[in-house]
Amino acid sequence: MTPHGPSSNRVKPGVSSSGYKLHVDYFRNCGKNDVVQLSDDFQPTLNDDCSVTLWGCTTVKHAFKSAQMTYEISRNGVLYSGTKNACDALEGAHGEVLAIMDSVGAPRTCPIKDGTICGHGKHVNIRKHRIKLPVMSGTTTGRVELKTNSGDACFEFSATLSRRLFSG
Repeated sequence: MTPHGPSSNRVKPGVSSSGYKLHVDYFRNCGKNDVVQLSDDFQPTLNDDCSVTLWGCTTVKHAFKSAQMTYEISRNGVLYSGTKNACDALEGAHGEVLAIMDSVGAPRTCPIKDGTICGHGKHVNIRKHRIKLPVMSGTTTGRVELKTNSGDACFEFSATLSRRLFSG
């Protein structure tokens, strides 16, 4: 890891206190001129104290008042897809999603102002979800498209959560 987060050249998986590791293959923009840009080092890491650390920044290049989100997420071959009003989803956020948003100062409602929000090592405790880690194990890939009144954005990701078989 670099002093400012994971190196974009070599990603180190984190290992939780329950012996699970998270390997993020990528978490990036799909397009070149997206209204919302992720930094090259944008990534969550799983820590041995069962917390998630957030690295990198998100930049909103143009403010927007409305946004429609279309997503396709595949976990272990099972596809989840749909469309949501992204502004309604922000307002309905709860639990760890809300904790993550609050930890980086992300807005809870639309309109979304232009600017940059960074994780820079902020931690969110997920210990209460340890029992769910076996169910969440496997590879998850996804693509999220965002259509706003000031432009579009697209994100794609791939990550694997697995149980470490031995220490070391």
